Amino acid sequence: MKIKNKNYLLIGIFLFTLAFRLYFSLQTNYFSSDDAYFNIRHTNYIIENFKPIYYDELSYGGRYVLYPPLFHYFLAIFILIPFALKIIPEILLASLVFFVYLIAKEITKDENAALFSALISAFIPLYISETLNQVSIYSIVLPLLFYMFYCLIKLDKKIHVNNFIIASFILPLLSPIAFLFVFSIIFYFILTKTEDIELSKLKKELILFSSILILLISFIIYKKAFLEYGLNLIWQNIPFSLLSEHFRGIGVLELIYIVGIIPLFLGSIAIFYGIFREKSIAILLLGSFMLMGLLLAINGLIDFNTGLMFFGITASIIAALPVHRFFSYLKLTKIYKYKQIFIVAGLLLVFILSVIPSYDVSKRLINNVPSNEDIKTLEMLRDFKDLVVLGNVYEGNMITTIAGKKNVIDNLFLLAPKPEQRLEDVNLVYTTNFGTVASEILQRYKVGYILLSKKTKELYNITDLKYANEICFKKFGEGYQVIC
Repeated sequence: MKIKNKNYLLIGIFLFTLAFRLYFSLQTNYFSSDDAYFNIRHTNYIIENFKPIYYDELSYGGRYVLYPPLFHYFLAIFILIPFALKIIPEILLASLVFFVYLIAKEITKDENAALFSALISAFIPLYISETLNQVSIYSIVLPLLFYMFYCLIKLDKKIHVNNFIIASFILPLLSPIAFLFVFSIIFYFILTKTEDIELSKLKKELILFSSILILLISFIIYKKAFLEYGLNLIWQNIPFSLLSEHFRGIGVLELIYIVGIIPLFLGSIAIFYGIFREKSIAILLLGSFMLMGLLLAINGLIDFNTGLMFFGITASIIAALPVHRFFSYLKLTKIYKYKQIFIVAGLLLVFILSVIPSYDVSKRLINNVPSNEDIKTLEMLRDFKDLVVLGNVYEGNMITTIAGKKNVIDNLFLLAPKPEQRLEDVNLVYTTNFGTVASEILQRYKVGYILLSKKTKELYNITDLKYANEICFKKFGEGYQVIC
């Protein structure tokens, strides 16, 4: 009966998480990231043609694209369900609490501590901002990735061995973040050697097999990019001006707010006790993932926010260890009879330090979706023929998906023609005082329309184009038609 009650609590956390996410995502018909529109367009293409886009006639005015297509095939299965692109990703993201619970329970053998980890993992502000109201690849990558860690910890059963092998095949077909997993388990293997921790022969073989398999599949997918960029591929051809944002400074208070003080504090304690005191193999594995994600993010090899998001979720998992240790110690004291007070106090802290900041982040995220006017403008542009639309780098996929027109730039930089130059030109069009300068750039890319969206105005801190009163620019919707 006790176990069933714990299961009910876990399901309750899942439903609360799902309700929280759906409450915000269903408030708008639009999405909070440009990547969502990329995934929508490529999913629709697969539905219509039964194959992914290899040559994109709209992105950068026409270019080859490289990306793992499995996620889009997966979404295509559910496309007939009403609001599928709103609901399915949120269900998958909410399901992460189950995998957090399983790993935390395996580490501590304490269901209560595992439930606590599941709860705080669902309300990391950065996790919310990176995944809420977005058709995000992480909706399936995160549950799969942490299930792989669970299988790697639980190799005593054959089903976990088989599932780990299957997941190792699927992960690189979903996202290049599979490289992070490879680097993490290799780093984990090295750390076990330095700490004189002996791994089982089966675990060693699986680490080797998984690493080779993921690297092989990734090489097949990105072969063309490997041949063109060589080792520079790790920077994904991202323009230097954008890549430098990976190295942005982040204050301690900002870090505490976006990751959460509870995961940071308890996760740090767990690393100390799990690695230096107990030499826990599971903590060492998850700690390797945390550290590798942070190192790759700091060095610009993965998105900075993505690295911190992985860090926060993993810290939430291992936070179960100090919680378990605290209540185990409490049992030895006379104040254990007041443990319900500590539980209520803990839940209150989670509400104040995790749920409320996540609510605030969610509210701001939904308020910053594309405006109705921006969307209506893009829909009107569908009636134009052979039109190239210039927008900021974070709205290129929205232009191709909603307007169905060629863009000048978007955020898929692999194999893109001169993205650094294009980014400089787009920035200049929005910030220059001179129409002649803008016209030269617009003619270079055969631009017929300049989108002046809400996001563009905020990005460049402008209210209008400074040369908009010139004869070559005609106001149309939320932007300007180039007429000469």
